[in-house]
Amino acid sequence: MTNEQWNTTLYKQMFTEQEQFRDWLLAQPPQEILNHAYEYVMREDILLSLEHNDLTDAQAAALLASPAPLADVYKELDYVESSHMEEVWSCVVDRANIVLDAQLDRAKTLIDDFCTYDYASHADFSDLSRVNIAYTTVGDEDIPLQVHVDLEGYKIERELDGKPLDTRQYSSLQELIENELEGLDFQELVAVDEKDIQLSLARAEYQENVECKLAIEQAIACYYDGSRLDSAAAREVVEKFGAERVLYVLAGTLQQNEWDGRFSQDNKAWAKTAKADPLFAHRRDFSVQSHPGLVDVFLTQVRREAEKPPRASIRERLKQAQEKAEKKTSVQAATKKKEPER
Repeated sequence: MTNEQWNTTLYKQMFTEQEQFRDWLLAQPPQEILNHAYEYVMREDILLSLEHNDLTDAQAAALLASPAPLADVYKELDYVESSHMEEVWSCVVDRANIVLDAQLDRAKTLIDDFCTYDYASHADFSDLSRVNIAYTTVGDEDIPLQVHVDLEGYKIERELDGKPLDTRQYSSLQELIENELEGLDFQELVAVDEKDIQLSLARAEYQENVECKLAIEQAIACYYDGSRLDSAAAREVVEKFGAERVLYVLAGTLQQNEWDGRFSQDNKAWAKTAKADPLFAHRRDFSVQSHPGLVDVFLTQVRREAEKPPRASIRERLKQAQEKAEKKTSVQAATKKKEPER
């Protein structure tokens, strides 16, 4: 036989074998048909490969020696590691990325159109996790309110005075687009309740007190040489936080530990009348944890600092010096003797 005849004969035998498998499969219950669906498709692919490729005479003859060459080839294919599933997965990923890219382009267009219309400027997409879309100040204290979109995390986030206010989270970019981006409105984005403003102020005040407490502890540790506490410790913290806040934190510390005999009676008496946080839990959170004896010395230093008159600014000191010089010149001119006539 010619090579074409060998390959044709093999194809016909495999085709007949596939038809018999098909007839058997159609007679099975639906679940059994599904169990063999993959096998049927792969056997069809084997036949398709024979239509477009030729074996050598010896190869065709070797397969024809089997009573079921198609089944034999399928078993071999089933054992062989192939990239078929990798290719399938690659198609899945590619399609998902195409859809996601289209959604991202849509989201960017909606945001940019909003920014262009409301602010006459384009949106900044350099950081997709934080695309700023609104800013204003709220309340009598002009607290900054910032609104941004997280296109990677699918959410709208708002910050009041640099602290998280609220978040509207969605499960997908498409859901974010449909529920937020397609109807962006500046007034809705920056609407804030008065209670949120007060809560933000209280939160900021609390955090500032905690940071002041930590600064006091650090200053005491830094400026205590083992025998004395340098007064620079008090000056440093007062310059950073102001005497009022430092005394507020220290008053709460003494009120929290009024039983401790290591605090002087003078400072204890002062603390009883000084302003401190009314909440016990808050006083505990920013109660200075340094050695009580050193805290007592530090408090005395701060009280002295607070009693000092405020230092004039450089501009004020220059003005005072100029006024003093002008006054001195004026006095000298008035008291200067008149020279006798010649």
